[in-house]
Amino acid sequence: MAFLPLLVVAVMLHLASTSAQSGPGCKTQCGDVDIPYPFGIGIGTGCAIRDFEIICRRTANGIYKPFLFVRNVEVLSISVPLGQVRVLSDISTYCYNTSTRSMVQKAWSLDFSRSPYRFSYLHNKLIVIGCNTLAYINNLGSSAKYTTACAAVCESPAALTNGSCVGAGCCQNDIPKGLRGYMFTFYDVYNNSNSTLFNPCSYAAMVETETFSFSSDFITTTRFNDTDDGRKPLVLDWVVGNATCEVARDMPSYACHSRNSMCVNSTNGQGYLCNCTDGYEGNPYLFDGCRGKFISLLDPCSSLDHNYHCPGKHIVDVSPCVGRATSLSEEFGKEMLILSHINHKNIVKLLGCCLEVEVPMLVYEFIPKGTLFDLIHGKNSKPHLPFSSLLRIVNEAAEGLAFLHSYANPPILHGDVKTSNILLDENYMAKVSDFGASIIAPIDKAQFVTMVQGTCGYLDPEYMQTCCLTDKSDVYSFGVVLLEILTGEEPLKLEGPEVCRSLSSSFLLAMKGNNLDNMLDNQIKDHENMELIVGVADLARQCLEMCSDNRPSMKEVSEELSRLRKFSRHPWIQRDTERDSFLGLIETEQSSECTEKDERMPINPSSFYLMR
Repeated sequence: MAFLPLLVVAVMLHLASTSAQSGPGCKTQCGDVDIPYPFGIGIGTGCAIRDFEIICRRTANGIYKPFLFVRNVEVLSISVPLGQVRVLSDISTYCYNTSTRSMVQKAWSLDFSRSPYRFSYLHNKLIVIGCNTLAYINNLGSSAKYTTACAAVCESPAALTNGSCVGAGCCQNDIPKGLRGYMFTFYDVYNNSNSTLFNPCSYAAMVETETFSFSSDFITTTRFNDTDDGRKPLVLDWVVGNATCEVARDMPSYACHSRNSMCVNSTNGQGYLCNCTDGYEGNPYLFDGCRGKFISLLDPCSSLDHNYHCPGKHIVDVSPCVGRATSLSEEFGKEMLILSHINHKNIVKLLGCCLEVEVPMLVYEFIPKGTLFDLIHGKNSKPHLPFSSLLRIVNEAAEGLAFLHSYANPPILHGDVKTSNILLDENYMAKVSDFGASIIAPIDKAQFVTMVQGTCGYLDPEYMQTCCLTDKSDVYSFGVVLLEILTGEEPLKLEGPEVCRSLSSSFLLAMKGNNLDNMLDNQIKDHENMELIVGVADLARQCLEMCSDNRPSMKEVSEELSRLRKFSRHPWIQRDTERDSFLGLIETEQSSECTEKDERMPINPSSFYLMR
């Protein structure tokens, strides 16, 4: 699990990364094919590196298609990370002419010897199809004149097997590394004119291995040549220049522009390629073109390159997730560090982070029902909101905070407890969120002083005076949350008499003057048991004590709320079952009460690593 601190370092180093374009006005698509830099459309437009120009041509059927400028072959796709281009190449034919009773050869050549392209020896094969055929290729542009050949023979169609290309009607052979140009030549294997009766044509082509599968009717018909205008897919490797990385780095033309890029020597002849470094993806040929991948904290292996073996790897689906951008001030890394090791049902789950945007985002589980603030104060708040539902929600939030204070190792102080940071899932279960102001609980008094953060109306007065954030600071803020469910009021008013602007001050004055009834929401005091209301109000008063030593712990707050809820469900207390079924969520002993194991699930200390 040492991955987590390293991940935070990588994230923090990446936060300034931005995207780039190849140039203003440069088109990046021809037809349905993407044209990424260093490729570009047009000649002399500055949109491409030399020899990487693409011609976007309108074909006879009105569709625009891209073609390599250097050899006028149609482009199917371009891959920057793989350094490959898929093109269509012509099939060479060797057919029997019934009029002249002789074989007619139409052999194609393709020469990239003065360009950045070479034929992929990993993804292509030499294919020969026929019953009396030997075809070989000469290595153009090389003094070695390397030749590779393949022979296909068969006595009758009965000898053919679909999918088999081992000599009977079909032969395949590897091509050498560094091949930059070829020319086909045909010869008869032996004189057998009978084969022309069922095999009118023989073929030779260099084709993409993955797209080719032999069929017996390639021998008995001309179907192999009739499809795609007599062309088949072929994979080209491409490189930048002819220098090695060691030499190219000192050249003005060095193409690896992104700060998170690296140079890689070609494995298919001279030259080099640019790749994004581990943890980044994008276009290394653009300034700041390599940007961070989505990093899954549930599965760290998913953020690594494809050559890394991850047992039991699973893909995290981020489509139903929501991302919230944090500030770039240490808040982003801090929140990710804190949430990455916490597992509690009442704390929002962090799935990962997304760095390929201008403002980095954290990716959470999907929380669809908004916040407790919206439920109490928002436009969509229900006119007859049952207090029992609100009490359950704040009880669950208290359990999450108590877990942070008492069971996380080391303890965590939230620092910004408020109703807008209590999210509600599809079942209206509370999920404590927003840990940007959180800190790891200091281990001695020398570490207690911290920068004052939080939200006006919720801030602990003692914290504002001393700048010492403690667990009791969260308790004070939670006391304000309790006031909101009791009164239906927001914690701070900007209008009216100054003495009435603070909800906590108004509440404490009312409690001191025995005027609690004047503070309560009409819906609550008209429909709820007053013993329960007084109990919650007294708990809020304790949380709002000016001296933090006199406040209860969050664990004690959670336990008291659980006790009050049990009291409210006692058989002799009258209940309005219609209101308790708010939004179809009828509270039952089984659904609302958590087992001791769930409430007190300890965290594994060995899974938490901090950067000291």
